[in-house]
Amino acid sequence: QSKLFNAIVRTFTGSLFNDLSCEVKIFSRSIMEDIQLYGTMYRFLPIVAAQKGFKCKEVKCAHYQERGKKGFYSLSEYVSRVIDILTLYFNTGFSRKPLRFFSTIGAVFVAVAVIILLFIVAQKLLLNYPIGNRAELLLALFFMVLGIQTASFGLLGEIITFTHSQGRPDYIVEKVI
Repeated sequence: QSKLFNAIVRTFTGSLFNDLSCEVKIFSRSIMEDIQLYGTMYRFLPIVAAQKGFKCKEVKCAHYQERGKKGFYSLSEYVSRVIDILTLYFNTGFSRKPLRFFSTIGAVFVAVAVIILLFIVAQKLLLNYPIGNRAELLLALFFMVLGIQTASFGLLGEIITFTHSQGRPDYIVEKVI
């Protein structure tokens, strides 16, 4: 299960780290002062540090005493890890541009609505089916509204990100010469 977890994280983030579940992590003080973590995101410290521009290296170490629970965990543990991976994916790829993330999802919903509407119109024109009393029309309207609302969340996130991050650079200066 650890190999599967690490493979999923590598797929979503593009990182080359092999064992994020290892409890041994060594960082310099400057890295820890510049990184803000919350919840159980400590597992992903190397990925977050690399995303901030720090140089990270994975070194194999021997675990002399295996501690913790062995075997499979509860379903809630797996759900929380999936949520952590999705949070990491969003934070590493879209924290500065949430409109791209949410508008993509919104565009998929709107595309589904358009396909359903085209199907309804084609049935009306070719087979002379009535339009007004069909459940597919409500489904298309539902997807249309859902897509617009999802894209609106992205726009709100973009506005919030723009107003709150004006003073923060996207990078960290290592040394001023």
